[in-house]
Amino acid sequence: MAREKEGLLSYKLTFVVSTYAAHSNAHLSAFVGTLQCQTRKDFCCLIVHDGPARIDLRKHFEYLTAGDERFEFIEMEEKRPEGEFGSYWRRWILFNKVETRYCTFSNLDNLYTCAFVAEMLEKALAEDLDICMTNVLHNYAGGITRSESWQVLESEPKLNSCDYVSYIIRTSLARKTGFNHIGYSGQDGMLCEEACQWHAARVGKTGDKVLSVHQ
Repeated sequence: MAREKEGLLSYKLTFVVSTYAAHSNAHLSAFVGTLQCQTRKDFCCLIVHDGPARIDLRKHFEYLTAGDERFEFIEMEEKRPEGEFGSYWRRWILFNKVETRYCTFSNLDNLYTCAFVAEMLEKALAEDLDICMTNVLHNYAGGITRSESWQVLESEPKLNSCDYVSYIIRTSLARKTGFNHIGYSGQDGMLCEEACQWHAARVGKTGDKVLSVHQ
């Protein structure tokens, strides 16, 4: 594979990341920084931008990741369908660019502790899991709520600001499930939930730790 050249790491996890108009260079700096600080390095990151051209965002990305071959900025000439909010091109990236055993889906407003990759991959690889989950903290006042259809993704204990888990998923399973839910809310969670319900996925969790934050 192109990403497994002699002298490079053999990557095991891909972050597939969407950008949105509201995301700033500060969001990009924080997101890339949390990945560059990971204690385990065998991951790569594909950032797909399919909104209005953002030369500033791409240039800032190139500055932040200069010399780090794990990161790639993909600017799509064709823009997402109106009101679609990311699933369309994440699906394209999943089927056409992801080469690793596991993947996860993210946005620039998500942050990760430095142990995220290590703890998620170590558990997933040791137990040959299809999905490995961890708690995520939602960092906005008042928290948010989910419908009953999100039950499989709820964290314990049930806090107003901590309601569903972050996960990595076996790439082959993600492709089998696909992004069937089109819309802003729940696109990543719905993929994970459907994989759990319909494909007898082997699921594990890192425990009650919070390893990621949604701002």
